[in-house]
Order: sequence, then structure tokens, then C-alpha cells
Amino acid sequence: MKESGSAWWAPQALRVVDRRELAHVLVVRDAAQPGGRNQAVAHLRGCLVTTPEYFLSPPGAALQWKAALLVPRVVYLSQAVCAAHMVMVDLIRSTESTLQLPNGKSASRWRVFVGEQWEDFKTLSSRRRTHEIRTILHATDRGDPTFQDAANVMALHEFLASLGHLDGNASILGMCKR
Repeated sequence: MKESGSAWWAPQALRVVDRRELAHVLVVRDAAQPGGRNQAVAHLRGCLVTTPEYFLSPPGAALQWKAALLVPRVVYLSQAVCAAHMVMVDLIRSTESTLQLPNGKSASRWRVFVGEQWEDFKTLSSRRRTHEIRTILHATDRGDPTFQDAANVMALHEFLASLGHLDGNASILGMCKR
């Protein structure tokens, strides 16, 4: 980030959006604890999470996250996860579908399968590309025999926590300006 007169965050360059999954910058009270939904969007899209002080009276905290949607991944969301975490599943799906390149094409490298698409997921995973990460999201506390032999089965909260990778070079941590 540069400190210059014509910065990207100048008032004429910013546009306020009403849906967090469309945002590139998330302004929160505490950048270290932005809340579950803001953190999920920041990890998926690679957003800058900042405090109001960053804009109003620099220096403030600004944490730049790396975009998890740019890493090739095949994700299966079980019926149990969809039922237990409807809001978060909708947020993941809408964020995944709204990440676009400047030419309008989808930038997401994820393929998401839900509930009744289990057979499609299994078929796809049998001819899986070596560079793709395959993940099954399921309520792991339930004894469902379908997922007992499957690899990489995790709960939604574990999955969201695993997505977060901070870009230390692009982050500014308050008074130290590092």
C-alpha cells in the first residue's frame, strides 16, 4: 500500500456496496476479530479488512487476506451442513459465484457440490486432478456411514478456519506501519 495523494481509497475511488460478498474492503471495528461472516468473505475473496481509523486518521490496522477461491478446490456440502448452517452456506455459495475477473468471467477455481450431488462428487473425485484440493463438509459429530471412509471430512468451522492466510507484506498493523 502506498501513501500518496491519489490513493485507491480516495473518496472518488470508493463505492459502497450493500452486500459484503461483493466488497473488496471490509471496514470493521476490530480488524483482528471481524466476525464470522466478514471473516469468511475476507478469506474467500482475499479482502482487505480494516478499521475506520485507517481511512480517517492513519495509521490504522489493515489486514490483507489471500483469496482462497483462487486455489483449485472441489467442495462437497452435505445435507447436514446445509441444514445446520444455512446462512453460512448461502454466504459461501454467493461469494463463490460473485468473484469475477475484470472481463466478467468467474475468477473462482472452486467447484461446489451440495447434498443430492454426492454421486457426481464421487465420480469427479475418482478422476480428480492432482492439483485440486478435495474437501467434504459434514457435521462430523453425526455417525453417517456415507463419509466414514472418505478422506478430508471436516466441519464447517474447521474448514473456514483453514482458509485464512494473511498476506503479511500487504498488511499494515497500526502504529508500527508494518
